[in-house]
Amino acid sequence: IIDEINSAPMMERLLNELLMGKYQGRDALKPGFMIIGTQNPVSMGGRRSMSAALSRRTLTVLVKEYSANEMQDIVSSKGINQLEAQLIVDAYVKAQRYAVSKKLSPVPCMRDLVNYVDTLLKARSRKEMIYLNEDNSSSAVLFSSPIRTLHEHSSPKLTH
Repeated sequence: IIDEINSAPMMERLLNELLMGKYQGRDALKPGFMIIGTQNPVSMGGRRSMSAALSRRTLTVLVKEYSANEMQDIVSSKGINQLEAQLIVDAYVKAQRYAVSKKLSPVPCMRDLVNYVDTLLKARSRKEMIYLNEDNSSSAVLFSSPIRTLHEHSSPKLTH
């Protein structure tokens, strides 16, 4: 199992070699195996398109985006109450739409949502306040750029 299979330049060469039954120039000790890998769209920074040769050797399964209800369930399962989970997911969806409409890159992804919730829960466990931006308003900027780490400020703020 390989996570983010299209993020490392040397991965293409390794995968082609493995799929030809070789490893470091030698024949495979046990033929017959399967590689399962995940990848993000090449529009995300640092990702590469597969070559035609590798593409012909793979089966691509596209996984649809989570629905708002599924995202709320995921956020709630981490310890956020249902109403707050809905507000967080609504802000995330709004930020995604905004990024797409303004052609901003990278567009917020599910990992950003989960990281935000984890950061929020860590801050709460330390009884710290988290603000959406400098003037404590507008959740639209919540996921528009990387979140600064909590220890960068004495009064932590999540800003863009």
